Amino acid sequence: MRKLVVFLALIGLICLALPACDGGSAESGQGKQAELGADGLPKDAAVAQRFDDEVPPLRPMQTTCFICGKGPIKQEHHADVTVNGEQKRVYFDSQECKQNFEENREQWTQGIGDR
Repeated sequence: MRKLVVFLALIGLICLALPACDGGSAESGQGKQAELGADGLPKDAAVAQRFDDEVPPLRPMQTTCFICGKGPIKQEHHADVTVNGEQKRVYFDSQECKQNFEENREQWTQGIGDR
C-alpha cells in the first residue's frame, strides 16, 4: 500500500512539472480553454442531442458509449430501441460496440426505460 501511495505522489509531481498538453505552461496557466456550448459542454463534443437524426436520443446528453463507457460517441454507430412505445436511439463509440449490442440486444435493453 505504501508503495502505491509513493508511486501516485511521484506521478502527481511529474504531472505538475510538465507543460500543459495544449501548448500553455503549467506555471503560467495560459493553456487554451475549450469553447463551451449552451449545454456547458465543449462545442466540438459529441453529444447525442446535437446529432441531426430523425429519431430522438434515449439520453440527450449521452457523450460516452452505451456499451463500454468510452467516448466519443459517433453518429454513424447507433441502434434504435423502443421505450414505452416510443422509438429512441442509443449511440456507440465503435462498430464493435454496436455489434455487441445487436448480438445481445435483450441483455442490453432489459430495463432500459429505468436507466
